[in-house]
Amino acid sequence: MLLFHLHLGLTDNIHRILIHDILIDGSTPLEIPSNYSQKVRYDLNNVTIWNPTVDTYKLLQNRVKIFYLTNCSIFHVFLLPSMEWLAITNSNVSEIKIIHTDEIDEIATEQIKVRNASVRFLPIDINRLVPFKELQWRNNDIDSLDLAVLNGLKNLKYAVFTACSIKEVPNHTAVLLPSLCELELGHNQISHIYTTRWTMPELRTLNLENNQLTELPILNHFHKLQTLNLNCNLISSLNQYQLFQLKKLSTVILANNHISQLSPTSDIHFVVLTHLHLNGNQLERLDLRKWKSPVLKQLHVEKNQLRTIEGFEAIAGSLELFDFDDNPWDCEWVHFAMVDLEENLQLKWAKSC
Repeated sequence: MLLFHLHLGLTDNIHRILIHDILIDGSTPLEIPSNYSQKVRYDLNNVTIWNPTVDTYKLLQNRVKIFYLTNCSIFHVFLLPSMEWLAITNSNVSEIKIIHTDEIDEIATEQIKVRNASVRFLPIDINRLVPFKELQWRNNDIDSLDLAVLNGLKNLKYAVFTACSIKEVPNHTAVLLPSLCELELGHNQISHIYTTRWTMPELRTLNLENNQLTELPILNHFHKLQTLNLNCNLISSLNQYQLFQLKKLSTVILANNHISQLSPTSDIHFVVLTHLHLNGNQLERLDLRKWKSPVLKQLHVEKNQLRTIEGFEAIAGSLELFDFDDNPWDCEWVHFAMVDLEENLQLKWAKSC
C-alpha cells in the first residue's frame, strides 16, 4: 500500500505505473496532475481518501475498483463504470452521481455503503447498476423512501436503510425486487408500511425494529420469510392468522410492543419456529394449546403481566431457554410447569415462588 502525505508527482517519462492500493491521509491538499490520470487510467485498483479536500472527478478518471471516502469535505462523488465498491463515512457528501458514457451500457458497481453523510436521495438511474447486490444507508437522513426506485436491480440481495429518519415508505408504484433476501428499515420513524405491492419472492429477513408501527404489516405474500423483527414498535393488536400463514418463520421478534393477549382459536402450525420473543409487552394471556411448534428452542416472555401460560406443556419438551422473569406468576402454575421442563433447560427468572 502507498501512503501519500504530499502532492502526487510523476515525471513525464513514466508512461505506465501499476498501483493496487492508495491511502491518502489528508496531511496536505491533494493534487492529481492531469498526466497522472491518463498514465494510470487502467491500473488503479483500490483508493482510500482520509480527510482531504480533493477534486474527486480527476481522481476517479482512473480505473478505480474500490473507493473509500472517510471524513472528507467533498460534496459530489462520481460513480464510474469500473467502480465495484463505494463506501462513504463521516463525510458531507450530498450527491452520488452515476457517470453516463456512450460506450458503456453497464456499471460494474456491486456495493454502495453510506454512513453519516448528507446524501438525502438515492443516485439517479441507480437501476442501471445491473450487477448491484448490496445497498447500505445508515445514519443518513431520508424523509421518504420509495423502494420502487430500486426496480430493475434484479441482483440486489441486501437493502439496509437504518437510522435514516424515514417517516414514510410510499406505495404509489409496484416494487419488484426478485432477488432481495434482506430488507432492514430499523430505527426510523415509520408509522405505516404498505407491502401489498411489493414483489420480493426471495425475502428471508424483514427488520422493522424501533419504528412507530401500530399494526402488523401485511406479510402473507412473503412465503420464504424466516426472520421477522418488529421489536420496539407500538403494536397493540395482532392479526395472528396473517402472521401464522408464514410457514417458514424461524425467528419472530415482537418484543417491547403493547400486545395484551395471544390466544388463537384454531391450530397454528409454526413447524420451523425456533425463537419467539414476546418480552416487554402487556401480555395478560398467552395460550399455546393450539400451537404446533415442535422445534421451539427459545421463548422470551419476561416483563409482561402473565400469571400462567395455557398449554405450556405443548412446547416445553423442545425448549432450551425459557426467560419468564418479571411477571406476577401464579406459584402453583410455576411448580406444575417445572415438571414438564427438561433438566438441561436454561431458565431465566428471579425465583419468587
